[in-house]
Amino acid sequence: MRIKDILTDELKKHCKGKFPREFGKKLPSGKFLRNESVMDQYELKNLLEWYEFVDCYLSVYSFKKWHEMSEVRKRSVRIDCLVFDLDSADLKESFKEAQKLTAYLLSKKTIPRVYFSGKKGFHIYIDFPETEIENFEALKRLGIKIAEKLDLKTVDPQVFEPARVIRIPFSKHGGSGLQCRPINPENFVEMDYLIMKTFVKHSFSQIEVHECKSFVKLLRYEDFKISTNKALRSILRRGYRIRGKNGNGWRDRRIQQYTEALRKYGRLTADPEISKIHEGNEHYARVHFNLLLVEADYSDSEIHELFKLFEDYNEKKVEYYLRYNREWLKRKKKVRV
Repeated sequence: MRIKDILTDELKKHCKGKFPREFGKKLPSGKFLRNESVMDQYELKNLLEWYEFVDCYLSVYSFKKWHEMSEVRKRSVRIDCLVFDLDSADLKESFKEAQKLTAYLLSKKTIPRVYFSGKKGFHIYIDFPETEIENFEALKRLGIKIAEKLDLKTVDPQVFEPARVIRIPFSKHGGSGLQCRPINPENFVEMDYLIMKTFVKHSFSQIEVHECKSFVKLLRYEDFKISTNKALRSILRRGYRIRGKNGNGWRDRRIQQYTEALRKYGRLTADPEISKIHEGNEHYARVHFNLLLVEADYSDSEIHELFKLFEDYNEKKVEYYLRYNREWLKRKKKVRV
């Protein structure tokens, strides 16, 4: 099977059919051209052919809207994968670690995409259904946690960024002349070093995308922790701190105020006074409300009943609030002592 006969379809699979994306090109002078939009796989194929496939890059993520300014564009990034860039001066080292990561993911019922980069390393993609999160940092934290768990030394943490570009499958490395080629992950973990080198020079696997739904749960929980930590820091920094025994009257009045707002609106910041307290941030208001209830010795079931007044009540999210905020209060009280 010749690459040119299936290139368009393979590029579409690699991109999950999602565009626009950012195209980049490394020139022989070393200068890097980027910020060029690509609207579909046909345009991408044409650009590859125009540049003779040499040192061509594409953004890891697609965007909901294209904008010439990168800082504006990346706010509309579609989050649907996590990519590990394993790179080393010694290809044997990055190969060993890429196999270790791939084997670990397969053991967790996650089928990654594996690509030889073209010279010194490998790209490992964890695909998952497109999801919305408040903090892109959550994805970066998960990547770093996995790398630390497996003691991976060749992972480049800079790849965990929303505007990152990476080598396009079947493009050539300007130094080695070798292509960035996909490798079947089950076969990859069984290869020895010499077989791998022969394979990437003379063959390739067709791209297959397998989205792992369970990874979304890990990502959303990491995102929740980041948002909640921001809210807790804001609570400590501002004037609406949690009160002790002498503040019970104040605390009870606020609990009543927030409960009445929920009964009326189904959310807290729809109330003008509460919105002013929390600068319109609904998440901060909910964390504050939860802390008030915990310190007032409300049981978990009582807190759930109150949170059911929210128009978007989610039992698992309330459990996150309870578990996380109770631990935070314990640590805070220890510091006081």
